[in-house]
Amino acid sequence: MKNLSLSLIGGVLGMSLITSGCATSSAATSNAQPVMQPQAHHHPAKMYGDKHGKHGSKRGKMWQDLNLTAAQQAQFDQIKARYDAAKKQLKATIAQQEATIAQQKQAGANTATLLALHQQRQNSVEQMMALKKQQRQQMLSILTPEQQLKFYEQQGKHGWQDGKGKGTDKHRPMRDMPWQAPAQGGDIVQPNSTTNTR
Repeated sequence: MKNLSLSLIGGVLGMSLITSGCATSSAATSNAQPVMQPQAHHHPAKMYGDKHGKHGSKRGKMWQDLNLTAAQQAQFDQIKARYDAAKKQLKATIAQQEATIAQQKQAGANTATLLALHQQRQNSVEQMMALKKQQRQQMLSILTPEQQLKFYEQQGKHGWQDGKGKGTDKHRPMRDMPWQAPAQGGDIVQPNSTTNTR
């Protein structure tokens, strides 16, 4: 959800810069006063997008295009505030786990130790995903049915579903994830993998 949060801010900021740039250039050429349109809704900083600006304009525009009322925006802000502290703490935990993995790998830890550390990190990542999903569900629950429909229609157009990324096969398994680091034998660790005997 943080990615979604930062993406919307990136989109709003980009649109603001474009709007102000257009207003400034038209004012300079015609010596007219730029007309500032009032913003319909407040979008707090860091609400949408990720630290690299990925999906900034797509996701930001999706939430912006829903034409939230002031009451809905206030509820969005409250939901975000409730989840921010937990997500921040979990993010710090994941960073610490990654540092521990790197230290243990550098020290030449055995496969069992590294595997256990990777599994702990995976559990934290899954907790983060669950928090983000809960936050998103709460945000969606305050939308009207028409706004929800519009959100899902826009989501489909942008080719991403529940953070699984862009692609034609939305049911493909996630791959090349950091927690699937090669074991010392060179094989990829597949959590919860089962063999199919047909």
